[in-house]
Amino acid sequence: MDIAKAAGEHCRQLRVFRQANDGLSIHHIDGVQLQPDSVCQMLETCLDLVELDAIHHKMEAQNILARPWACAHMTVFRCQIVGVNRLTVEEQKVVDSLVASGRLCSRNSFEDEEQLAVDRLTECREHQQAILGRIGQWTSLKTLCFGHEHRNYRLHQLDEPPYYTVDGVKYLQYDGPIPNTLELSLESGLERLAGLKDLEIFGFEGLDHRIGKAELDWMAVNWPKLKIMRGLHVDTMPYVEYNVRRAELREYFQKLRPDVVHATKTSLGLARAVAVLSQ
Repeated sequence: MDIAKAAGEHCRQLRVFRQANDGLSIHHIDGVQLQPDSVCQMLETCLDLVELDAIHHKMEAQNILARPWACAHMTVFRCQIVGVNRLTVEEQKVVDSLVASGRLCSRNSFEDEEQLAVDRLTECREHQQAILGRIGQWTSLKTLCFGHEHRNYRLHQLDEPPYYTVDGVKYLQYDGPIPNTLELSLESGLERLAGLKDLEIFGFEGLDHRIGKAELDWMAVNWPKLKIMRGLHVDTMPYVEYNVRRAELREYFQKLRPDVVHATKTSLGLARAVAVLSQ
């Protein structure tokens, strides 16, 4: 039985929904296969909903924009948003080349391949801006998390661990970022979250994000109550390759906001799903 879907259909006064196992994530593990968009109906029908803590549930980006949400006072939103319009690797290379040469901003005549990539870039940015604009309407948000990176800490104990070598050093191949997720750049709509002045926890673990120093500058100013960031933490898994880019961004933000803790969300064990009805 899909509890999330049933709650949306039959519990219109639902205020809080919490998933059963916080260890489940955006990766398919433990044979768990959940129906996409099962939590969407709660957003559409539960007027009093203030907490949706269900990071192992998926919401398709196109369905987020297709129907209005009834709840307006959300304080906790932890859910995956997948199926986001993103450039392909080839399109991104074309755009990066245009940016490096200064031609993207000049809007000079493009070759056919370049024009297609630029058109796709505009489409992707508008798509993500609309998604973040919808979430940005929840100005009471205190917790906003879009992902939960799965790391199998026993991977090195397998009979044939997936090792790879860089400069003679052996590392384990853990799961990489999830494709077609929010990039969270200023160009793609991060500024639509400027109204979240009460935000205390922000998580983007597992996302194929494009957060850079400009985005961190923006967060440092626009989220004055931020206490915890999940996505730039130190990775302590066995045989994990050191992520130079992540470390640079973490150190940069620590200088901007030394009060913010960089953490990762780990499993706290099993707990039953909770549904609290308004009195």
